[in-house]
Amino acid sequence: MTLPMLETLCTEPARIHLELFRRGSEADEERLPISRHGGTYYPVPYEFVYLRMRITNLARKLNLPLPYPIILG
Repeated sequence: MTLPMLETLCTEPARIHLELFRRGSEADEERLPISRHGGTYYPVPYEFVYLRMRITNLARKLNLPLPYPIILG
C-alpha cells in the first residue's frame, strides 16, 4: 500500500455478534436454537436457517446510537 492509501484507510474497533436460529411455525415468532456440538452447528436438513448479526462500534470518538437497528435476517 502507498502512504496516501494508508492515510485514507481508517479502521475502527467493532464487536460482531452472530446468532444462528430457526423459526418454530409460521404463526410463531419464537427463535429456536440450532444444535451445536463443539464449535460446529448442525441445522436440520431442508429447513430455513436465519443468521442475525449485531454490530457494535467500540470507537470512543463515535458513541452515537444509530437511528435504527441494523438486523440482517
